[in-house]
Amino acid sequence: RDSIKSFEDKSKVLKSEYERKKQKYDLKMITMDEVLKLQSEYEANNYQIDELKYQHIEALQNLSLLVGQNIAKIDNAKLPDMLDIEYKPSFLIQSMSTNLKVLDTTAKQIDSNKKPKIKLEDTISNYNYSDYDSTKLNDLPDQQNQLLLTLSLNLFDTTTSAKKQSVFLAKKQKQQQLEYVKLKEKMIFNLAKKKLITQKSKISSAKSALEMAENVYKIIETKYKNGIVDNITYLDALSKKTINQALFDKALNDYEIVKANYYFASGVEYSKIMDILK
Repeated sequence: RDSIKSFEDKSKVLKSEYERKKQKYDLKMITMDEVLKLQSEYEANNYQIDELKYQHIEALQNLSLLVGQNIAKIDNAKLPDMLDIEYKPSFLIQSMSTNLKVLDTTAKQIDSNKKPKIKLEDTISNYNYSDYDSTKLNDLPDQQNQLLLTLSLNLFDTTTSAKKQSVFLAKKQKQQQLEYVKLKEKMIFNLAKKKLITQKSKISSAKSALEMAENVYKIIETKYKNGIVDNITYLDALSKKTINQALFDKALNDYEIVKANYYFASGVEYSKIMDILK
């Protein structure tokens, strides 16, 4: 939106100057080429405004599609400057680490199948002989204690080694993937931080360029009104001022995007980032 405003401001200046030159032409004070040059620049500038407005609408629609809700406008919200954020592993890395632990547990279970298994059972049974003549069967026990010891051993195991090898290969692959993701995330975080520093420098350069263009425009504008320079020189100075204003606005906007990318690359939870914006 700031870039659009820069070109709209230029359009106002061009229109005002065109109308002034048109009046002079009607009074036969200047030639038609001076008027046509301003008119051409005015129309070209309006074309640029229409193109920027279309790009703005397109960006809003793409954003609406991404977030799943209608975005009618984007306010000029600014994220705080923070260069001391600590990197935290993402949820993806945490999930991959958990999967590795599961594979470790599976491997231990496979190893346990090869070991002998001993099972000890102690059973106490109570008996009731109410249907029998106790005088004739008085030697039957009321309780019985049974101790059972069972030993099991796999003498012929043809599957454990294959299962263990499969788990080992799967674990190795997951470990390699995990290390790759860790390195990639840390690299993205470090690059995002460097990009943040670089973008601040670009803002400073864009600001200096804008200040210089504004000073040149003021000088040329004065000379133009006094008839010292022609309209081509004047329009060139005006265009450079407008372009540098747009570049400066873009640098500021890009800085906010770079900051957001830096926060996301750090692994900070989205909810905390939204709290920062409040």
